[in-house]
Amino acid sequence: MNDSSDDITVTRVESNLKNSDEAEQLFVKLDKAKGFSKGDTVIVLHYKDLSNVMDVSTVSELRRKLESYANSFKRVKELIMKLESTELYYKEQLNELKDQYNHKISRLKNRLS
Repeated sequence: MNDSSDDITVTRVESNLKNSDEAEQLFVKLDKAKGFSKGDTVIVLHYKDLSNVMDVSTVSELRRKLESYANSFKRVKELIMKLESTELYYKEQLNELKDQYNHKISRLKNRLS
């Protein structure tokens, strides 16, 4: 059976901001909507910015989707770090090859002189 407490409640919020540049001080006051109690943990999503997330109907579905996105972001970060590490490794290898090349050239010059 479906747990009705797992349903996502869609409601409008009222922003207490006077200036839109004060995003870090954003507080929202929930309208007296059904399903909200004092002390509840809530996630506030801006519907138009996260429309691809809004095709879920329960909190657990939303949690799974958000965790999936978080895992994807972590994987991208890991791949970026791996790419940077590989880039550093190849730069070191290139410098080593340049040094070997310059050393061999100088030895050949010395032989020819």
